[in-house]
Amino acid sequence: MARIRGTARADILAAARRLLETAPFDDLTLGRVAEEAKASRQSVYRLFGSRHGLLLALVATSLLAQDLPGLKVTFVAGDKTDRRSERLLALYAPAGRR
Repeated sequence: MARIRGTARADILAAARRLLETAPFDDLTLGRVAEEAKASRQSVYRLFGSRHGLLLALVATSLLAQDLPGLKVTFVAGDKTDRRSERLLALYAPAGRR
């Protein structure tokens, strides 16, 4: 297994955060995140496994940085696959900041 450079994780998280500022979570793909981060899709999958894993990492890093109110994620109403991510974010984000 190839090693992933040390800054790749931070670059990928920053790219995902930028994308989520302009588009709903439903439109987020790991391929699009990889392209934005100038990383390989394999690196994104290896580090996070799924969109939900990526969201969990964003929440965790935002909690550690005490910047969760700055994390903006929009979900499309009625998308059953994203309800678990929406519930996860609701646990940590103040109402009205999601």
